[in-house]
Amino acid sequence: MLIKWIVCDVPADKRAAFSEAQAAWSALSGAPGFLGQLGGWDGEGRACIAGLWAYRAAYRHFMEHLHDDIFDGNAQAGTYTASRVTLFESVMDVGAALAGASGSTLRVADCQVGEGREARFVEMQQTVWNPGMGGAPGMMGGVFSHGGARRYLVLSRWRDEAAHERYRAERFPALRSRAGATQDLEAVAGHVVDLEPAWSVSTRAPEDRR
Repeated sequence: MLIKWIVCDVPADKRAAFSEAQAAWSALSGAPGFLGQLGGWDGEGRACIAGLWAYRAAYRHFMEHLHDDIFDGNAQAGTYTASRVTLFESVMDVGAALAGASGSTLRVADCQVGEGREARFVEMQQTVWNPGMGGAPGMMGGVFSHGGARRYLVLSRWRDEAAHERYRAERFPALRSRAGATQDLEAVAGHVVDLEPAWSVSTRAPEDRR
């Protein structure tokens, strides 16, 4: 699975216009290979969006044939001052799959791993973080992905902010200690995203042509 991770800086007076334009990406629903999109606002007022694609060729087809029509049609270009877009390849699910998961809160850990530490970092994700996070009450689904240049993205969807806060208070400190995260990471950028229902896009089932 390919994950398109987008972070946009949106001025306060443009938030309503950005949100309206973002809702127009519902046109993605029927695109070949599209698995879903979700997004919302983080605690710093940034717009954070994750698009999920079954494979890279489907994403390339979308960019070449569909993206510009949607983007030009919704006039979103004038609603933000900067955007950062990164592509990640899925390495493993965290608990249930992210595609199709429900919940109102998205936790994002954008990790830069130290040189020579990648193998250990991936092993700790598989043996420590996945069981600990995936089994937490209210954790609905997630994905651990790799973006090249020792960069990894962990997305986890939670039933609500309270469920994520309980995990942070009750499980996270012990998991972080067991995994030795400070040994492996050069930097980590975190986002807790309050998901906007109008920004969520699901796949559209093919028409029955019998």
